[in-house]
Amino acid sequence: MVENLKIGLITSQLSLNNAKKSLSIYEEIKDFINIARVQNNIGNIYSDFIRYKNDKKEREKNYSISEEYLHKSLEFYNIEKYPYEFARSYQNLGSLNLLMMCNDDDKDKIYSYYIKAEKNYEMCKKVFVKDKYENEYINLYYNLMTLYFQELKRIGDMTLLSKIMDNSKFILDICTIENRPKIYVDTNNIMADAYKFAIETCEITNESEKIDFIEETIAKYEIVLGFREFIISDKLNMIINCKCQSKGLPLLIKLS
Repeated sequence: MVENLKIGLITSQLSLNNAKKSLSIYEEIKDFINIARVQNNIGNIYSDFIRYKNDKKEREKNYSISEEYLHKSLEFYNIEKYPYEFARSYQNLGSLNLLMMCNDDDKDKIYSYYIKAEKNYEMCKKVFVKDKYENEYINLYYNLMTLYFQELKRIGDMTLLSKIMDNSKFILDICTIENRPKIYVDTNNIMADAYKFAIETCEITNESEKIDFIEETIAKYEIVLGFREFIISDKLNMIINCKCQSKGLPLLIKLS
């Protein structure tokens, strides 16, 4: 794992060096379309650095630089002439803010990154429509679903659960186990984890709603367990305990 991080860091640094050289050349000849393209790439490289740095100050420094370069690319990529590139840069900004949100423990900063990411992703909806950019459309709604799930885990706001489920519908309207098995399973897994989190940590006073959540959790995990090979003991415990709870039985079963 550590070795992979070192390799990733070295590779990203080499990519950054080459990108900055290219940027200097394009700036000298005033090749604006390639300037914007490389600025977007540099922004993504600094975003990658965040994944490789454990130091909080280093992460925040790389975040600021990444955000600056991505915004610079948007000075050229206007939605009228370059709609795809416009949306792509906003998608990258959204993913940058989502990444920072997942790597911070300050509630105010988490919320700030969350709001920024949501606004960034909303900008993409102007361009990434299902009939024209299906893959990007799916990725956009997957990112939004992930954003709401990560925020739910951090602040425990139950209103986010409906946003997770609403965005998952856009994905599952297209993705099936046959045509896009990975994203289909991953989406069901996030939905199940979200229901599980709500059951375990949020106060659900409506007993009927709680039973619905338990049944949805079981159904989603059964989809995941049917098509993915991974360590399943914790999630099997959840399924067994949910079934016990729905029948009014004590939660005594624990798999090792």
